[in-house]
Amino acid sequence: MSIDYKMTLSRHQKKGKKEKVLVLFLSNQQQESYICAGPGRKPQLLMHLESYVNKELHTISSHEPTFQELKLQVYRDVFGCFIKEFKTYQPLLSDIKKEYENTLAYLQGQIRELEPLRSRLRLVTEECDRKIQARWAEEQAEIGALKREKQQLQRLIEAMREKEKAMEAVLALKVCREDLTKAQMELTRMKAEYWVVVPRRNWDTLEQTHRQNLQQLKTLQGDFDQLKIEAALRTAFPLKSDQEIDQLVASAQSEPDNSNDTISSQRLHSLLAESGVATLPPALE
Repeated sequence: MSIDYKMTLSRHQKKGKKEKVLVLFLSNQQQESYICAGPGRKPQLLMHLESYVNKELHTISSHEPTFQELKLQVYRDVFGCFIKEFKTYQPLLSDIKKEYENTLAYLQGQIRELEPLRSRLRLVTEECDRKIQARWAEEQAEIGALKREKQQLQRLIEAMREKEKAMEAVLALKVCREDLTKAQMELTRMKAEYWVVVPRRNWDTLEQTHRQNLQQLKTLQGDFDQLKIEAALRTAFPLKSDQEIDQLVASAQSEPDNSNDTISSQRLHSLLAESGVATLPPALE
C-alpha cells in the first residue's frame, strides 16, 4: 500500500535570520507506517530525512566562509523534524536540543570575544618571531666575532708559549754557565789549597810513611858508617885479616858518642893514628 505524504520547505523568521524548515503533512495512519518499518527495511521517515540531508549538503560549497554554519543548519532542521514526529519524546528531545543550542550559542559568544585576542596573539607572535630572528642574527654575528677573537687569542697564547720556552732555554743555559763558572772557580781554589795544605785524611798516611823512611834512613846510615869504618880500617891496615878488622870495628863501637851508637870521629882517628894512618877519608853525611 502506498503512503501519501507531502514534504515542503517553508521559510520563517527566527532571530532575524531566514531558515529552512522541513514540514511533513501526514495522516495518523500514514505517520505510524511512515515512522516504523518491517524487518530489513528502512522507515520512510529515515529515507526522506537522509535524502534531504544529502540534497542540502550538495547545495553548499565548502569554500564558503560560513560553510560549517550552513552545514549545521541542515542537521538542525532535520533534527527538529525528527523531534516533531515523536510526540511522546518531543518535550525531552526539545529540551536536549535547546540545551545544545544554548551551549553552542555560549561557545560562539566566547569565540567572538576571543577573536580580538587571537588577532592580538597573532600580531604578538609575528612580532616575537621578528625579534627572535633579529636576535638570532645578532647572536650569530657575536658568536662569529667571539670565534675569531678566540682563534686570535689562541695564536697569541701559542706565540707566548714558544717565547716562554725560548726564554726558559736561555735562562737554563745562563744558569748552567754560571754553575760551570762556579765549579771551575771552586776547582781552581781546591787545586790551589791542595798544594798548600795536605788534606787531613792523608796526613796520617804521610806521617807514617815519613817515620818509616826516617827509620830506614837511620838503618842505612848505620850500615853506611860501619862500611865506612871498615873501609878506612882496611885502608889503614891492609895486611890485617877480616877477623882482625871486625875486632877493631867492635872496639870502636864500644865507645859510642852522642850520634846514635855510631863510632865517634875522635875514636876512629885515634885508632887510625895508632895504626900509623895519617889521614881518614871524610865521612859521608
